[in-house]
Amino acid sequence: MKILLVHNRYQQRGGEDSVFDAELELLSGHGNDVVPLLVTNDDVRGAVAKLRVASGTIYSPFGVRRVRQEIRAHRPDVMHVHNYFPRLSPYIFREAHRQQVPTVHTLHNYRPICPSANLLVDGVINESSIEKSAFHMVGKRVYRGSYLGTAVVAAMVEFHKWRATWQRDVDAFVALTEFARSKFVQAGFPQARIHVKPNFLPNSKLAGLPASRQAERREGALFVGRLSSEKGITTLLEAWREIDYPLTLAGGGATEEMQRSAPPHAVFVGELPREHILELMHGAAFLVMPSEWYEGFPVTLVEAYMCGLPVVASDIGSLGELVVHQATGLKFSPGDPDALRVAVRQMLALGDDGRAKLGAYARKIAQERYSEEKNLSRLIEIYEKAQRVFWGGSG
Repeated sequence: MKILLVHNRYQQRGGEDSVFDAELELLSGHGNDVVPLLVTNDDVRGAVAKLRVASGTIYSPFGVRRVRQEIRAHRPDVMHVHNYFPRLSPYIFREAHRQQVPTVHTLHNYRPICPSANLLVDGVINESSIEKSAFHMVGKRVYRGSYLGTAVVAAMVEFHKWRATWQRDVDAFVALTEFARSKFVQAGFPQARIHVKPNFLPNSKLAGLPASRQAERREGALFVGRLSSEKGITTLLEAWREIDYPLTLAGGGATEEMQRSAPPHAVFVGELPREHILELMHGAAFLVMPSEWYEGFPVTLVEAYMCGLPVVASDIGSLGELVVHQATGLKFSPGDPDALRVAVRQMLALGDDGRAKLGAYARKIAQERYSEEKNLSRLIEIYEKAQRVFWGGSG
């Protein structure tokens, strides 16, 4: 199959960039002819350039022209877009249809329905964009702290909602979880065209993971991620004041006050390379994920599962879906230090053997759901569904 794979890279590399690279390598390595169309924001410097890009978030002549050129040059069987924002615009889907090419869009975040892209306002979940209008976010300055910037993105959201771009011009969507799918359905996206396909760990990255849970004793709880309010760091540290057990926190964002007032068993190690994170996972007893926002698809969770590491996680959004209570870990009510404390003590009470049992099942789940092979077959299946929708089939 010939695939036009489209992505607007971020100035600071993020998870979407990694997923794009992994899927490009996966598809190319299994006999598909993949044509990457990559743009960056690196040359968007100065007020004039930024104004030009901002004016093109609704309709980008640059994006439409690039897609038209690539389609005419390569005649792909399908166009798969990871990120169109801010330089390409949603109008690239219409252009693909005009060029007789079926379209697929991966919904990595909530940008198509909310200017903040994560349904957060000041670290708190806010669904006003879904329930009312994206313009409700303007006063909150959720896009780069700017009234004008937020207004521009809100206009993009509302214009393409009004135009029915997502109903008319996209033949298949990829949602990372059932929870994310439900949010887009709530926002008016066509339910039958949203297909769940989680991210995966490339085989090349699995090389550093252990074949099974290590036999020797594992010790300590581990937190990996930004030390920010939406990640539940305040709840975590408050809960740990009454827990006599080691806690390692790996991630950036720790303030002097946070470290000074932290409970005695909490150790801050800062941001670490992936190989060091995996070493910590190999030796930890369990992972703690106390998030208080709608996580997309946390690779940290999959890596923990592959390491045979059980998880104590908040029961919210996709995270509540991905962690199976009393099977791959334990869940608790988000934002509740007492509930987190109870869950941690339950995890400790299981002992090494009980935690190893949870970890073994977590690894089994990861191997079954998040492998290259499973991902490839699901991706090709979604491409074929998009083709059937576009050419008049049932989808």
